[in-house]
Amino acid sequence: MDPHSHEKPRCGHAACRRILLFERAVELGPRIERLFAGDEVQVVRETSGAHVLRRAAREAFDLLLLTDAALAATNGERRAFDDLLAGRSAGMRALVLATAPAAEPSPAAPAGACNRAALPASDRDLQLLIEDALEDRLPGGEGCGRMGELIGASAAMQAVYRQIRQVARTEIPVLILGETGTGKELATAVIHALSSRRDGACIAVNLGALPTELVASELFGHEKGAFTGAAERRLGKFELGSGGTILLDEIDSIDAKVQVSLLRLLEQKEFHRLGGRDAIRSDARLITATNRDLARLAAEGLFREDLFYRLETFCITMPPLRERSGDVRLLSEAFLERAGAELGRGVTEIAGDALAILESYAWPGNVRELRNVIQRAVLLCSGRRILPRHLPERLRPAERRPPSGIPFPIGMPLHEVERDMIRRVLASTMNNRTRAAELLGITRRSLYSKLNKHGIGACEHAAQGA
Repeated sequence: MDPHSHEKPRCGHAACRRILLFERAVELGPRIERLFAGDEVQVVRETSGAHVLRRAAREAFDLLLLTDAALAATNGERRAFDDLLAGRSAGMRALVLATAPAAEPSPAAPAGACNRAALPASDRDLQLLIEDALEDRLPGGEGCGRMGELIGASAAMQAVYRQIRQVARTEIPVLILGETGTGKELATAVIHALSSRRDGACIAVNLGALPTELVASELFGHEKGAFTGAAERRLGKFELGSGGTILLDEIDSIDAKVQVSLLRLLEQKEFHRLGGRDAIRSDARLITATNRDLARLAAEGLFREDLFYRLETFCITMPPLRERSGDVRLLSEAFLERAGAELGRGVTEIAGDALAILESYAWPGNVRELRNVIQRAVLLCSGRRILPRHLPERLRPAERRPPSGIPFPIGMPLHEVERDMIRRVLASTMNNRTRAAELLGITRRSLYSKLNKHGIGACEHAAQGA
């Protein structure tokens, strides 16, 4: 066993709450274990900063509990610890305990620390403090504006974080609703990381991007010879992801036959490969997502009602960015740091007037659009600060008014009008095909068909959106 690690056996089931304790010589571990004896709380104690970081990266914990003395001794690992204290490990809260009285917060506790409190003298007060930290009842809790890769301190995002924690440790299906680019796949990843399935696969399938005739094969697999071109057996996502989590995005796009197979899978935990006779068991947890009103589609007979009721057992709605007050700044700063590292640029800040433009824009493409805009700005910026001129023209107030008049000459053939309009919309959405399909009032599959029909290639419309 690692000499720096002191770990009791794992709890027996998924309801166990795990605490990662980092201390030097205070010996809180035995005290906490005694306080929570019989309460399904596991305490993993580490006395090395490097081992704490390694544990946090590969395992799921509910709370990082550390003393200010231990934090002060991290030295070269401080940046990584600041990330942990800012809530950047999926679902893990943090609490810094001051082991000596101080009039002001110790320099060891950075501004990013989620919570800081004096180490209580009584066992009862310590137990209550840890319980509050585990249940996000401390001021500044709920991940301090970040949960895994989900970023946001707004009330709307705090509600999402609460829902994720409520459902993550269960096995019930989850339906995630929200506009394109709001983070539905990121929410799925956090649910998976907080669940008892975190060691299994987390597989995302975008159903809208698949031809209708290939969806069943992609999900359930097929036997050799099941159809023309099936030269060998192929395992589907539900077979490959058994024991893990499967996200089916754009669930509204599947046809009636696949809906029946999916309903059977939910009810009986089994399916058949295409062309196969044997029932195959699958223990994959199902999460579905859509940017459409699935309840309305079910009421209109365009989606099976019985399947809809099974999928919406627990529903999470991802808020659009325009309804997340204050989050544009947090997201912009995070994307700026990431883009600077990925592109090797020394851009470190966003000018106030540029930030004002970002915060006043409606963001129809939501978080994904903002990320792309920041990445583009970092690429264009030759200095340290992003300025208004580095932002796309469509973001600037004078450019937001729709152009007057007909944007094409009278007499242009209809197929050329359609081709030109598709090109314009793709350029305006920075090649976000899902958003382009929404603006054009057609399905994503129809858009792909029209792209092929007009010979509009990825390189062509990507260049126009630059």
